[in-house]
Order: sequence, then C-alpha cells, then structure tokens
Amino acid sequence: MGGARLRKYPQNAIVLIYNSQLYSAVKSSHLKREEIRRNPYLWGDNRQGFMKTIEVVAAVIIKDGKVFATQRGYGEWKGWWEFPGGKMEPEETPQEALVREIREELEAEVTVGELLNTVEWDYPDFHLTMHCYICCLKSESIHLNEHEAAAWLTGETLGSVRWLPADEGLIPLVRDIVSQG
Repeated sequence: MGGARLRKYPQNAIVLIYNSQLYSAVKSSHLKREEIRRNPYLWGDNRQGFMKTIEVVAAVIIKDGKVFATQRGYGEWKGWWEFPGGKMEPEETPQEALVREIREELEAEVTVGELLNTVEWDYPDFHLTMHCYICCLKSESIHLNEHEAAAWLTGETLGSVRWLPADEGLIPLVRDIVSQG
C-alpha cells in the first residue's frame, strides 16, 4: 500500500494515513488488517468502516460582548451559520491556519488567543476535527468573500440562527464568554 502507514490506537481505533490524507476507522473491530492493506480506498463509505477526517480551525471572534458569526454561501450546508475559519494546510499550525483563513474569507486580520475547544463531529460523509480559538480583530474592516451574510450576536441572540451541527455544541461556551463581557 505504497506510502500508507497503519497504527493501532487505544480502544481498537485504527488510523490510516494514505497519500498524506488522514482516514479514521469508526468500526475498526469489523475490519481485518489484511482488508485495509489490500484496499486503501475502504474509507469512502461509513458502512465500510472508514470516514475521511478533515481538520479545520474556527475563529470565535468576540468584541464588545458580541460574537461574529457567518452564514455559509455555498454547498450542502448553504444558509447555515458557523464560526469563520477553514481547512488546515499540511505543515501549518492551527494558529497559522486561522490567520490565513480569516484573511482569505474576511479580508481581516485577527489575533489568535486561547483554544476554546476542539470539536469532534461525524457528518454523514466525513469526520470533522475543529479547533476553535478565541480571537480578536486587529481592525474594523471585514469583507465577506465566501459567506452570504454575517452578524454580531449577543448571548441572547446566539440561538436565533441555524448553526452547523459541529458549531452548535460551542454555543453554551460562547454564550458564557460573551455574557461575562
């Protein structure tokens, strides 16, 4: 399986890295090592046991007791709300990826603060690992390059938008932070 590495992790989890892509087994106990070695493309369907893992970063931008949220303008989740950010590139730290993604998506500069949470979420076709950082804008200028809309939400209005499933779990944490001022 040229270039692939197979490692055993706790609780029978198997992680397969093939051509620099990370795939994780959700039902590793049902797969035999020989099957994985013979077919590196097992990952494509949850029912076969593997899901592609996508690692992303998200900026929880807070200002004056409000948090910045964006509405997706494309894809299957168009119209749903999220904290801005995106995919990490190889060799990038989460903080570097976040600065780059916010620059690309919003034409804005941020200061990346502490890690708020890392969310692990299974969507139908992939597993998402999302590193969420508290951020501050370095300037007031924001331009939406990929989103339909944006809003500054208070603790009371955080529930007024339809959040992506992975982002929704952050709402209680974010509400606590913006409520503290």
